[in-house]
Amino acid sequence: GYMPMSCALKCAIIWHSITLVRVDSACTAPSTLTFSERVSRLQAWLEEHGGFVNPKVAVREQAIDAASGTSRGIVAGSTIEAGERLLMVPKALHATYARAVAEPFPAEVERVLMEARGRCGMCSRREEACRRLCEVWSDSSQESIEQMVRAVWILQEWHNMTSAWRPWLNVLPTDWASTMLALSEAHLKAAIPGTEALREALNRRSLWHAVHALLANESRAYQEHVQSYDAILAARLVVLSRDHGLQSAGGEDAVVPFADLLNHDVASTTTWSVEADGAFVLKATDSIPTGVQLTVSYGDERSSTEMLIHYGFVPTDNTAHTVPVTLALDTLKMDPLSGAKRAMLVSMDVYRGFTFGFNKGWAASSQPFVFKGSWSSLSQRQKEMELLGEALANLRVGTFS
Repeated sequence: GYMPMSCALKCAIIWHSITLVRVDSACTAPSTLTFSERVSRLQAWLEEHGGFVNPKVAVREQAIDAASGTSRGIVAGSTIEAGERLLMVPKALHATYARAVAEPFPAEVERVLMEARGRCGMCSRREEACRRLCEVWSDSSQESIEQMVRAVWILQEWHNMTSAWRPWLNVLPTDWASTMLALSEAHLKAAIPGTEALREALNRRSLWHAVHALLANESRAYQEHVQSYDAILAARLVVLSRDHGLQSAGGEDAVVPFADLLNHDVASTTTWSVEADGAFVLKATDSIPTGVQLTVSYGDERSSTEMLIHYGFVPTDNTAHTVPVTLALDTLKMDPLSGAKRAMLVSMDVYRGFTFGFNKGWAASSQPFVFKGSWSSLSQRQKEMELLGEALANLRVGTFS
């Protein structure tokens, strides 16, 4: 199984004397304010703008659960009844893409990124920088561009000490000791060698560096606002680790102030929804005794690798975990039939990679390239049998001699 993230990082720190990513001093919360004072100001700010925080809700900074090592979280200050309304954050206080892109600097970043993506089709084989950029966009999406736009908006507000968002910004973390993406390649290889998480972390780290280099080269506004990669990294990690997928409930994906203090549990004690006016609402799923954490699920279908990269920890007994299965042909070209085998698999539309999941088995893979009928109407077992057939076809062809 996976080593808990805290252990992996402790090992890496011991071995390599890591310098952790921190938000620069111009952006950190005033040192004269205690954490409880900053939370009180955040709550007052929410209520001034029409939000609601149940008086029974309390935010604690000390360790709540010795097993998980959490240092911040929301607990029941007194017994909470099932169905009780705990939190309401109006849409006006959601850190969304629409809000960010309305500002000149984030809009400039989006323009540069969109133009760069559009140039990819014109890359020459000899233009290494262009090809590298196209590798970024081949693995990118509109969602990832929107996340970058939100990150530069957060960085912009961090630097603005009179920002209207200051009460929320002052509660955000100022270091990222629990994330893999703050570590160098050498540190990552030492902490989680030979894992799928290592491959994913190195790939994302490389892509983020490439996007930073592009913007630093082509955007004057980016040069003025972003002093270093570490500065934008901190903002990107806020979006990556604290985002709420409100789109699934009819809203717009956003970092939701105060709600971003909730810790994870698949068997969560709360449930959230988006109201008709776009407000985020949190309610208790059952009675919550005094001192028990208020939790949400960060995603019931997230693999351990995804949880590690996004949030810096791995849940114990994660039944949603999946692993990639590569049924590769002879990559060293020692098999004289490797070309013919590849051509046969391509002609059968089964030359692909697979994923195997704890819960879903082979059905964790994406659907077949060619499938007659409605894939979504199949049961999980039917999907698994179809994909198992493709996997066996790969094995049969690959091992033929």
